[in-house]
Amino acid sequence: MSGGAAHGREDGPGDEAESGGVSGSGSESGSADDWSLLHWVRATDDPSPDAPCIEIADGPDDLVHIRQSDDPAHVVTTTRTKWRAFVLGVRNNEFDHFVQGHQDSPGSPGGP
Repeated sequence: MSGGAAHGREDGPGDEAESGGVSGSGSESGSADDWSLLHWVRATDDPSPDAPCIEIADGPDDLVHIRQSDDPAHVVTTTRTKWRAFVLGVRNNEFDHFVQGHQDSPGSPGGP
């Protein structure tokens, strides 16, 4: 991700595909109306359809969009290649240190 996106600045046109930049409502790469046209997949094991969760959608031009269901106007956009690398990292336990010690994490007291 570019330095500008890390500080909340939207990257310019075309920067999202190269940098995995942040796009949101009103950016050149999408608007609130555009986001509603995508097929969003909920990533949750909560049986409640109203529970907040992460949602993922495929976009045009080999892009993947990620948002929180309770804040759908703020969308993070990355490339399919970077998304695939992230998913493989999750599968290989490369990010487990982010959840260790949390009650909901596997292996912690009170976790599944």
